[in-house]
Amino acid sequence: MKKYAQDFALLLTYVTLVILTRTVFHIDSNVEFIIGTSLCAGYFFKHKKLSLLVPISSLVISDFIIGNSMIFIFTWTGFTIVPMIGAIIKKYFSPFSIQFGGIISTVIFFLWTNFGVVLTTSMYPKTIEGLGQSYINGLPFITNQLAGNLIIVPALFVFTYALININFKLKFDKVKNILIKPKF
Repeated sequence: MKKYAQDFALLLTYVTLVILTRTVFHIDSNVEFIIGTSLCAGYFFKHKKLSLLVPISSLVISDFIIGNSMIFIFTWTGFTIVPMIGAIIKKYFSPFSIQFGGIISTVIFFLWTNFGVVLTTSMYPKTIEGLGQSYINGLPFITNQLAGNLIIVPALFVFTYALININFKLKFDKVKNILIKPKF
């Protein structure tokens, strides 16, 4: 269980942050921390399967509070792709690619959920034209989400990186003080 401690601490931090920003501290339409936290979970978690719990837990709890519709199937699956993108970035790209991951995640989420709106609601005809209209009408939402993620994603990445390294440094200093006896 000790080997999962860092992942569980980050999981709890991320889920709490997402729930609070989706319910209590709502910033603006589609400006949320879920893409940033999910991307960081995929990037930083040692156990990648646990990173999927960030979007799933966050959405189950916050949707219970704020509600949702049949679109939740597309919302939830759209957000579960994000930790996988974070893991891919860590494996194949530099840490500076995290911003690109935020942009790609936002676009994929937008395309997937608007497709879901066409399939699960009567807002648009279930045609290519209806799908196109859904994408056009959704542009203000992706604009907000993208603008938010351009700030939130790198801020969460830096926060998590600092948190992990400060924690590691504190643990290392404890061990060092035990191993190296002070000279009197």
